Amino acid sequence: VSMAASMQKGHIDSSVNERRLRLVYECLDYGNNKKALQECEKLLKKNPSFQCARVLKALALLRLSRQTECETILDEVRDEAPVDDNTLQAMSLCYKDLHQTEQICSLYEAAVAKDASNEEFHTHLFMAYVRTGNYAKQKQTAINLYKIKPKKPYYFWAVMSIVMQAKEKPSIAKTVTLPLAEKMIMKFVDSNKIESEVEVQLYLMILELQEKYSEALDLINGDLGNILASHPNLLEVKRCEFLAKLKRWDQLLCLLEELLNKNVDQWLYYKMYFETIFSHNDCDNSNTSTLLLEKTLNLLNSLAEKANGLGRVRGPHLAKLEFYKLYKDAFGDSLLSVDLHTLMLNYYHSFGDCHSCFSDLRPYLSLLTSDQSDLLLESIKNDSQLDLSNVTIRDLNKYMCHHYLSRYLEKHDKLDLESLRALFISCNQLYQDTHHLSKDLLDTDPRPNDYLGLLCGHIILDFWNRQHDDTYLLDICVLLEDCLDVSPSNHHYKLLLCRAYSCLGAISCSLCVYEKLDIKYVQNDTLGYLVTQDLFSLGRFTSASNLYSNMLNFFTVNHNEGQECLISSYKAGSFSKIQEFVSLRERLINSLQYSLITIEKLYLTLLLNNDSHETTCQVVAEMEMDLLKGDINYSALLDNRDFNVMLCWDPQSKKFGEDEVHCLFENDKLYLKLRSELLYCINAAVKMSGDAYMAAGQENQICNQNGCNTDLDGNNYRLFGDLLHKLKESVSSVTMETIRRNVPGRLIGPCPSRLECLLSDTYLDTVVKYLDVCSCLCEMAMSGDVESQSSDKAQKLIDSTSEAVQKLVARHCSLMEEMKPSLSRVSSLRSVLYRVVCLAECLNHAAIVLGVVHSILKPLKARLNKKIKKKKAGPQGVLPAIFNDFNRLMNVTLSSLDVLSNCLHEVSVSYKFQLDADMPSLTAFDSRDKILKKIFHSYDESVSEVVLSLTQKAKHIKTLK
Repeated sequence: VSMAASMQKGHIDSSVNERRLRLVYECLDYGNNKKALQECEKLLKKNPSFQCARVLKALALLRLSRQTECETILDEVRDEAPVDDNTLQAMSLCYKDLHQTEQICSLYEAAVAKDASNEEFHTHLFMAYVRTGNYAKQKQTAINLYKIKPKKPYYFWAVMSIVMQAKEKPSIAKTVTLPLAEKMIMKFVDSNKIESEVEVQLYLMILELQEKYSEALDLINGDLGNILASHPNLLEVKRCEFLAKLKRWDQLLCLLEELLNKNVDQWLYYKMYFETIFSHNDCDNSNTSTLLLEKTLNLLNSLAEKANGLGRVRGPHLAKLEFYKLYKDAFGDSLLSVDLHTLMLNYYHSFGDCHSCFSDLRPYLSLLTSDQSDLLLESIKNDSQLDLSNVTIRDLNKYMCHHYLSRYLEKHDKLDLESLRALFISCNQLYQDTHHLSKDLLDTDPRPNDYLGLLCGHIILDFWNRQHDDTYLLDICVLLEDCLDVSPSNHHYKLLLCRAYSCLGAISCSLCVYEKLDIKYVQNDTLGYLVTQDLFSLGRFTSASNLYSNMLNFFTVNHNEGQECLISSYKAGSFSKIQEFVSLRERLINSLQYSLITIEKLYLTLLLNNDSHETTCQVVAEMEMDLLKGDINYSALLDNRDFNVMLCWDPQSKKFGEDEVHCLFENDKLYLKLRSELLYCINAAVKMSGDAYMAAGQENQICNQNGCNTDLDGNNYRLFGDLLHKLKESVSSVTMETIRRNVPGRLIGPCPSRLECLLSDTYLDTVVKYLDVCSCLCEMAMSGDVESQSSDKAQKLIDSTSEAVQKLVARHCSLMEEMKPSLSRVSSLRSVLYRVVCLAECLNHAAIVLGVVHSILKPLKARLNKKIKKKKAGPQGVLPAIFNDFNRLMNVTLSSLDVLSNCLHEVSVSYKFQLDADMPSLTAFDSRDKILKKIFHSYDESVSEVVLSLTQKAKHIKTLK
């Protein structure tokens, strides 16, 4: 009876617990974390060992930003090796939020060890390994899972895991891993167990990776290929690819001719056909070239005739142009009898009213002679004349196509300034006169005359490039702001306007436009460069910090979501997508943009939270940086930035090339290296500062995670010395003369690297001198000897540092004074701010280092004062000179901050006065005054924030005195 009563009581308790847990889950789902915490504590009062309630309490604590308490609970529960599914799921959720996915593996490893036959545990363990990318353990877990429950998906999880192992270790792919994967699939093939599309696709993938193209071709032509019948395009493309790999040219040509006759507008088939005929024919044989010309022309003509009855089909017409281009490259034009000018003109007559006409013709315009291009433009001009009383969208598109071609063929470049001005007036007037074509369109709809407004902006840009007068940049801003009022969703306007504001130094205006672009997801990586560089460099520190946080949040969220996408792919059997997700994840992890904003965000955190040494210690304690190894693999970095996103019709000679992009990439990697090494040095220096840092470390439980102790005579000093030596080597090896500087400033395309500004003066050298002082005084403090020869060395270092910072500030003040007469140039303050921000950062680092030295000398000074009091008066009752020397360095730094702040204020006043005097020369747009006020306000915000930062650093130093 007592046993039955006990069981009944246990059942009732379990029901009560489950009911109360439901309340906890609801609170967590609705974001009421405090209530969830209270409910968990109530439950734990009655049942302190209730694992699920403890874990849910940990989750509530984590969401209340009480990470340390959360991790303590998780560690305790993990040591108990729980096997309750709800507990394990809740712990997994905690570890995901903590970005400690490797802990999920150990969690389910322990669960599987306790219950080896549990299918659910094995499945979760497999998915945990998927999150961490441990392909070997994925395979073994999937095999174990298949042994427990022989289900086909588990078997193919194991096969796909082996394929991923092959990707991870290419050296053994063709000899070990891929043959093993093929052997495993052949077991199912031989027993006729292959039934689904994903299984056939995986088999095909394995054969392709082994370059077994003959077997792959047999597969898609056989019974297994019928399983893929719902993907006919995939099958045809694969057939063509395999035949090309096997060099079965005749079969391939027959197949492609058959496919083209079925689909005359499929451009991929045309490209494959041309690639085939030019790759396997003898280009030196005149008979071959003649036969090839006749055969291909006959095919293209027959396809063009067939296309005539299918409506407006572009493929056959473009195919002729593509063929002549390739034929000329291979054999010359001696046998070409067709007039390219006529072909292009015919194409224009057929498709000139389409937006795509120019982009279709652009690859072939270089084939035209000068006379042919003139004749083509003249013919198109005559055909694109507008009847202003009855302009249609199709007429406008033809007119625009003529101007696109004129710009690309350098006709606009040959116009004198008066003719160019007349062209702008004509285009701008037409833009105003065609607003009626946008009647009844939604704000989100593109306008038919949008490209005309953008063309006007590019014409103004021609004036700026020729005369280097920044007033034209202001005109571009005024024009594009007006255009955006009419077409608020046009991203081409926003992109060009964002860059124009940045070139003017009005970074607040640029940020406002950037936010209207509504950048999302991977665009943070590809387009973030539009403002990330200038936002920090032009003094908008708070805005930059907020933007960087949002961008870094994308990279974090993407990493987590990428893991879930991989898991979903395995569950759904979408094996072909797994490699794509892994590739995307690696590309984003190794993104240069990601690494740059990560380091810059840390710098901003130091810059914005440096009102006292204690605050700096707190900030550094929260930085999870591996000072011993470094966090960045520079050789693996990738440049994902999209510099081609901005629409442009300029000739090829004016466009940026791959060399410029590569140069920018290399310079930015070097900039990142210098910045990261300096940041490591500053971190290591702060970690030497004794009690203040230890106090911060005790709060955050972070200071010892990177293998660094906080004792002054321990590892920190040696680590700091090694990092400082490494930084000195890097600084000495990089100069303005050694870097590549072939990236000119431009509105469309890549901008110059920040490396050039960083190396334009002695910013890094000055910070290194402060760090040298820190190293020397730290060594003296550790030895306790402040009156030896080391004191002379320290005095010389302090004198040298004082002189360096005074000269650096004096140069900047002189520069600002010299620039006052030329401040009528609208973008002059941009170059001033770029350099002043570098100097402000330099002085911020100086303030941090002074705080470190002060904290190191403070206990030593206290001990010496104690000795002096014991000895009373006399010649021995005086502190060593090193303390006065250090105070002198603090005073010099403090004075430099004040001098720079005053100079900035004077420049700001002079600048605005000069602009007021120059305003009448601006092009008269109605919105001019409003735009000027926005630009002035942006300048005020930048200057004010820099001055505020300098004032904050001055207060910091004053707290040390």
